Amino acid sequence: MLNSIDSSMVSSSQRPIPFKIRPDLVVKRVEYRGVPSWVIKDPVGLKYHRLDPEQYRCLQLLNGERNLEQLEKTLCEEFPSLHLQLPDVQALVTELHKKNIVYSDRPGQGASLLEIQREQNKKKRWNLIKNLLYLRLPGWDPEPTLRFLYPYLRFCFHPVFIFLASLFIASSWVLLLVNFSTFQAKLPEFQQFFGWPNLIYLWITMALTKVLHEFGHGMSCHHYGGECHEMGVMLLVFSPTLYCDVTDSWMMRNKWHRIIIGAGGMIVEIFISAIVIYIWWFTQPGLLHHLALNIFFVTTITTVVFNANPLMRFDGYYMMSDFLEIPNLRPKADKTLREKFAWYCLGIEPKPDRTMPTSGRLWFILFAISAWIYRWIVVFGITLFLYTVLKPYELQSIGITLATISVVSIFWGMGQAIYQILMAPRH
Repeated sequence: MLNSIDSSMVSSSQRPIPFKIRPDLVVKRVEYRGVPSWVIKDPVGLKYHRLDPEQYRCLQLLNGERNLEQLEKTLCEEFPSLHLQLPDVQALVTELHKKNIVYSDRPGQGASLLEIQREQNKKKRWNLIKNLLYLRLPGWDPEPTLRFLYPYLRFCFHPVFIFLASLFIASSWVLLLVNFSTFQAKLPEFQQFFGWPNLIYLWITMALTKVLHEFGHGMSCHHYGGECHEMGVMLLVFSPTLYCDVTDSWMMRNKWHRIIIGAGGMIVEIFISAIVIYIWWFTQPGLLHHLALNIFFVTTITTVVFNANPLMRFDGYYMMSDFLEIPNLRPKADKTLREKFAWYCLGIEPKPDRTMPTSGRLWFILFAISAWIYRWIVVFGITLFLYTVLKPYELQSIGITLATISVVSIFWGMGQAIYQILMAPRH
């Protein structure tokens, strides 16, 4: 009886934390700007998590027996500059649990995991509505296909082939620049090029070229020892394309390998565009001539506007993030902008966050503002494009409706950010 009373009087910080590190996790140490971090691969859910040193150490210390106070003491001894307190340590444990990289033998954990899954599903549904112009649908595992194709395509990574391909690409662009006025004169009118008959060809062309684009990512990842377990369909402005999840590249220590993987799809498209420039230039008007122009448009314009641009979260963004060695560049930039807005416009001092950069904040703010402005430009451009293309068929209301939904989602996101600032805990 006395033992049960004593147990009930023990504070929550002195009770054993019922979590242990999952034994099936794959862990790699990767450095960013000389600072170590640990990439955790969940082989079951195929999810990846990047942990800071104190987060990973906290994960290591979870053995189902240590309590919160013991965790705090150990972490404070090993990371004295962070000045961690019990709420900070509790937040670390909670975050690890949300990432589903710890488990518990105690009963009643199913309800907690179910709640986490519900939150994730809710977030996915909201992202689906918010990004109607960039719909991403689940797909399949391409790893067996990549393993089959790699022996036949390994030569693409040979230095000699890369050198010859670079010369071929450069020669095609010299041809284009030297004869640019002639090239421009041969281009069809806007309504002719984007009319319904050719629009179907454009959709098919985009679908096929993007298949090769994504296999460029997957094959590059496979070449450098990574795995690719998801490839699916993405509707980019309702045009069918593919996406390839190469998050396994996070496990690679060499940032140049990660950058090449990020550029793999664009390299394939640039090579294709070089081929079709020659085809278009040396063929007479006809189906092949027409298809070559379609492929050139798809492999250059979409690459520049979407894939290569670091202001959108496509290939160029991840390449720049790896080059600068700043993981989660966009979220950090957005948060820096919100904090400055809260301080200068609302007089709210943000809570210190050890994960945020301490230098170069101006560049983060400029990047966030530029990305925000570019998103508006893209939405406006797509709206104008859809309106112009659909107007001859009296379907322009479809473009206006889609644009309205996109604009509302942007303002909704801004409202959520301001709400989070107002509701954030103060000092």
